[in-house]
Amino acid sequence: MRRRKLRIVLMIETHTSYGQGLLRGISSYVANREQWVAEVPNWDNEGVTELTGADGVIAQVYGQHDADRLRAARVPVVNVSSHATFNDLPAVRPDNHAAGRLGAEHLLDRGFRSFAFCGIPERYFSGERQAGFCQRIEAHGHPCQTFGWPHYPPPPDRRPLVEWVASLPKPVGLMAANDLRARHLAIVARDAGLRVPEEMALLGVDNDPPLCELNVPPTSSIVLPTMQLGYEAAALLDRLIAGEPAPVGQLLLPPVGIVTRRSTDILAIDDPEIAVAVRLIHERVGRGPLRVRHLLDELAMSRRSLEVRFTQALGRSPAFEIRRVQLERARRLLVETDEPMPVIAKACGFSSGKQFGETFQEQLALTPTAYRKQFRLNAASLPSHAPHPGASTAVGSDA
Repeated sequence: MRRRKLRIVLMIETHTSYGQGLLRGISSYVANREQWVAEVPNWDNEGVTELTGADGVIAQVYGQHDADRLRAARVPVVNVSSHATFNDLPAVRPDNHAAGRLGAEHLLDRGFRSFAFCGIPERYFSGERQAGFCQRIEAHGHPCQTFGWPHYPPPPDRRPLVEWVASLPKPVGLMAANDLRARHLAIVARDAGLRVPEEMALLGVDNDPPLCELNVPPTSSIVLPTMQLGYEAAALLDRLIAGEPAPVGQLLLPPVGIVTRRSTDILAIDDPEIAVAVRLIHERVGRGPLRVRHLLDELAMSRRSLEVRFTQALGRSPAFEIRRVQLERARRLLVETDEPMPVIAKACGFSSGKQFGETFQEQLALTPTAYRKQFRLNAASLPSHAPHPGASTAVGSDA
């Protein structure tokens, strides 16, 4: 017997990179569900007529009004937004605390001692990202300054934001709640004559290429797993339509990683000899096996002095930094090339493909092959320019 077609309504913004990623993921799921007929109604329609006759809905729920409309439709619903959460609406959304923690680690890795977060008070996801960021920064013994700047309606007077940015101790590692807020901060920095990244390293969230690349310099950004979110939301909706009970809690997916552009392509190191050591690590990784003793051949200091001063400057040992840079390069090559694992292992200074695979899995809880597949599933595109030798492209829209 021929199965009845199921009308699936997608209340998803099509003009944002976040919404577009969701739709790609949903489309991937729908491709294997011939009975699904997916529709994207007019987002501005205030009525519920577009939900009449729907068998299921995947929606970016922005607030109480949207939630009430969906409840009135009395159909299975999956919320894919971080703008608002409701206990009675099953949700699949980004782990925004994890995104904040990842942003903190990115800026900590670059040696900053001053940190700040600029959020959007009316956005739920902003508070989560801020909490994750500040908790990780403070766990490393640094204070974290915060500032909330409304998104809508935009304040006519930007002076409070300008004054806050000007007041931050420089150099500062600054994370924005999303790429649009990072865009605002980039304009403020330009108008204030601040040098990015020398005085203010700037990091956003969403990896929305037009927004990131328009800034001068282009802005680094955390990549959210939008395609995976869309796919998992569709799979959950399918189960709900089939009569399975709604899951308890929310499905939170961690960020894929960071695409590093020039806005954070810097190492904030006061010790000039340690800055030289770090530059040597970035230059030498990939030219063959690299050990701490190789650095000492070109530095006029003892191993003990190098270890102590390196840890004072960056909070980690030279050996840890070598391994970190090796893994950063490996992640970039896994994403940007189709080279086999032995070639990547050699290009990153590992002694063998076996050592590379074991080290990668130990540090990232994924095999190199699984990492390559995961990033390519979730990152629709990477920056077209080649990363600076000191840049980091790690596993990595408005939600």
